[in-house]
Amino acid sequence: MAKQSLGFSTPMMNTSTYVRQHFMLYPQGPIVSTRAMNLLGMEERPAGVNCTVAVLPFDGYNIEDAIVLNRSSVDRGLFRTFFYRIYDTEAKQYPGGMRDNFEIPNADDNVRGYKGEKAYRMLEDDGIVATESGVIGGDILIGKTSPPRFMEEYKEFETSGPYRRDTSVGVRPSEHGVVDTVVMTQSNEGGKMYKIRVRDMRIPEIGDKFASRHGQKGVLGILAKQEDLPYTEQGIQPDVLINPHAFPSRMTVGMMMESVCGKAAALRGKQFDGSAFVGEKMDVVKDILDKEGFKYSGKEKCMMDELVNHLKLRHLSVWYIIKNYITWSQIRFMQEQEVKYKCLQNNQLRVVHEVVV
Repeated sequence: MAKQSLGFSTPMMNTSTYVRQHFMLYPQGPIVSTRAMNLLGMEERPAGVNCTVAVLPFDGYNIEDAIVLNRSSVDRGLFRTFFYRIYDTEAKQYPGGMRDNFEIPNADDNVRGYKGEKAYRMLEDDGIVATESGVIGGDILIGKTSPPRFMEEYKEFETSGPYRRDTSVGVRPSEHGVVDTVVMTQSNEGGKMYKIRVRDMRIPEIGDKFASRHGQKGVLGILAKQEDLPYTEQGIQPDVLINPHAFPSRMTVGMMMESVCGKAAALRGKQFDGSAFVGEKMDVVKDILDKEGFKYSGKEKCMMDELVNHLKLRHLSVWYIIKNYITWSQIRFMQEQEVKYKCLQNNQLRVVHEVVV
């Protein structure tokens, strides 16, 4: 599960040049750890959040391994991530002294492929978007024009005059966000090159996938209001609700042990060693829970509450809406095959975030 989680993969997030990357806003180190995790340094790059988990059904919304999240916990920042995507392009040199230019394309200059004034509204005078500018799908980030692709196209010079092609770089039609960083550098060939990183906050929504470290994975069924959730005798309300039928089928005994050990570690105020065979004994857990007035089995009045480290996985519902719902709804007339997503990008694909699941 750790490979699929959206945690804090690198401390150099401000200078990272990965094309696509996720970062969790409030990652936490696990309150129940193992010696192997300490040796591998996994706690230095946390990938999850310690959540209060209740094991009980919730009106069918957590059936079939689905989970329920507390809406108030999500509003406070639970499982929020930043999604970064980098757009880049360079000014190339061509035979005959021709080159690419970074500029705002102008329809009066006989530019082919002109996208309209609305697409270029965020560009500065140099043809580059400003930082912290809000952009949506189709907005141009880097304005660029190029010479004709083939020299034979200059034959039209006699009637229409010389022209240039619009090769600007824009935001993907299915995405939106805020311009985070603008970097001007030099390519290997010596040409000017721009890299622009766009930031988008991803808040948990129905269909996103979550999991514990023991493989108890499931999709989000509903964001429930806090006043509609159960609570213990002490007034504790859960962050996550999972179905009790998940334990007999997957037989994740380690998660049941982590639940009671996590509660004991929180009461003790010290991390618990959950290593197999050599970790702390369950008698210590029993003594801590009995001393603080909790039951050793983890069962409390109204519900069984736990403290488990949960992960947010990279399987987000918005990606499946883009790839499945929209692309499968369009069929090629001749081949009777679905249109691929990259083909749809060139056809000004719009309206992705307004699709209702």
